[in-house]
Parts: sequence; structure tokens; C-alpha cells
Amino acid sequence: MIFTTKLINFFNKFRSIIFQCAVIIGNAQNELKDQIKLKAFELYRHQFPGLTVITFDELFDKTRQLIKLLESE
Repeated sequence: MIFTTKLINFFNKFRSIIFQCAVIIGNAQNELKDQIKLKAFELYRHQFPGLTVITFDELFDKTRQLIKLLESE
């Protein structure tokens, strides 16, 4: 009983922290013209939890869309 209580107290001291981060790489329009490369990139980008992989052209497009949306209001 004493061992179990100490073990529970030991594990309660640690908390799981999930970080969210992003990696901005490459240019999809120039580098992913081949369907095999595009499929491999899509599989790779969704492989890591807590990591967002985005290309520069995708980021610029999303930024452009956000600006257009904000200007229209």
C-alpha cells in the first residue's frame, strides 16, 4: 500500500505537454509537379502530431485569402 501510494505520487508530478509548431519549407508549385512527389509530401506532412508542415506558396495563399476576407468586411 505504501509503495503504491508513493508510485502514484511520483507519476502525478509529471504532466504531458504537447507543443504545436510549424515548419515552412519549399514551394509546392515548383517542386511538387510530379504526382508521386506530391503524394509523398502529403503523407509526410501529416505524419507528425503537433507539427504543421506548410510550403511558402501555401502560406502566401492563405495570407492573401485572409487579407481579402478582412478587407471585404
